[in-house]
Amino acid sequence: MVSPVARLRRRSLVNAWRLVRSGDMAGLGRRLVGRVTRLGADRPVRYRTWRAANVLLTDEDRTRIADMAAGLSQRPSFTLITEVGPDTDPGLLKATLESVVAQLWPEWVLCLATELAGETDLGDDLTAVVAAVGDARIRITG
Repeated sequence: MVSPVARLRRRSLVNAWRLVRSGDMAGLGRRLVGRVTRLGADRPVRYRTWRAANVLLTDEDRTRIADMAAGLSQRPSFTLITEVGPDTDPGLLKATLESVVAQLWPEWVLCLATELAGETDLGDDLTAVVAAVGDARIRITG
């Protein structure tokens, strides 16, 4: 026999799937907000705990993913393009580049597109940020 809680979960999932299929994302959002509201203060959301269990990767996870990627017979490659201009914050750019470099998938190239690479100040700043990150897959194009 199916428990009432399991029946309620199944019904909720079926209703959510119907809303997604129909394209009624606003309706799905309203239902989710209502559901969370009904949970009340007695069930606080512990984001750090949830994130540690569902998002953060352990070293074992990283190794397993790298091994799986290495074993693929066909490995798609991605080209990422980021526009860089005179108003680009070097610190934010460096953080962006480090985030891309930290990804587990190895087959990518990041092109920093700028029309101002010939300008000494921007060119020097851009080159310094790329050099600080130190990954040959990052290229400056102009």
